[in-house]
Amino acid sequence: MKKLRVIGPGGFALGGRTLPAGSKVGTLQITFGTDNIWQSGHEIDVDADILATGRAHEWEMIPIYSGAISDADNSPVSGVKEGVTSLTHSFTIGASGTAGVPGKLFIEMDRTGLTKAHNEATETWIITIFDKARDSAGDVIIPEERLVTNPSVSKVYRWLTEEHTTIQVGDIFSAVAGRLAVVIKDPAASATSTPEPTPSTPSPSPTPPPTPTNTPPVVTVSGPTTGSASAPTPNLEFTATVFDDNDNSTTLESALVWFIDGEPAGTIGPTLLSPGLQLGLKDPAVPAEGPHTIRAFSLDSGSLTGVGTLIITLSP
Repeated sequence: MKKLRVIGPGGFALGGRTLPAGSKVGTLQITFGTDNIWQSGHEIDVDADILATGRAHEWEMIPIYSGAISDADNSPVSGVKEGVTSLTHSFTIGASGTAGVPGKLFIEMDRTGLTKAHNEATETWIITIFDKARDSAGDVIIPEERLVTNPSVSKVYRWLTEEHTTIQVGDIFSAVAGRLAVVIKDPAASATSTPEPTPSTPSPSPTPPPTPTNTPPVVTVSGPTTGSASAPTPNLEFTATVFDDNDNSTTLESALVWFIDGEPAGTIGPTLLSPGLQLGLKDPAVPAEGPHTIRAFSLDSGSLTGVGTLIITLSP
């Protein structure tokens, strides 16, 4: 993996965009599995702080791979990551995360000095973001600024994650397998106790509110239905709209995932741009000339999926 981008729900946001350089905003813990080639049978740890760079919207993580240690006996392990001393992984904060705009973050893995496109071991990253930024001594530096803001409504939220790897051409992203679900609860609500009625003044039982129903999002795809299979420029534009009974349509449209002939198109959002040449070659099993299926998928907060479909026919 070379790049990872994560799109959160509306109301999720990361602060700390203009912190002083060197401010600690979190930690990165890297664990190499027992299948590693450097000390087989041992898990190997490399830890690093996540630090503000002093540049707007940018953090960085610099794990020192030459300081890797074995979990089994705390012994040093050499040769990790082809023997590089360190790598500088960047962490960029995207959109604001306001109610109608999903928060975004981008992680780009540094590969300076690495020659192999494949992994040499199972590699697990655990990223922890602090609630407030800290200095080198661990003291909070800006008490009034929170680094993480969660949605204000208590419910289950979904995060969309995409990756770009060293074996993918261009800047193509594909969806990461599995789904990330996070439960957001209002701590004030859970801390509030319900008073018990006294025997002398019984209180009537309140009528519980009706449980809201949830139906899948309705996705509508529009665009050309004919085109040229030999066009080299992005001359085909497809757009999609989403209607949902509970979620904000703009939020869902910004997280739409596009597919061409069943293969990920590498595009997230309400618009898909594609040259006829690329569209016709997306799936080698589907002839370039002839019909092709364009689909846009939407996932709402209740884990229901809606899909819109359009058929376009390419001519020579």
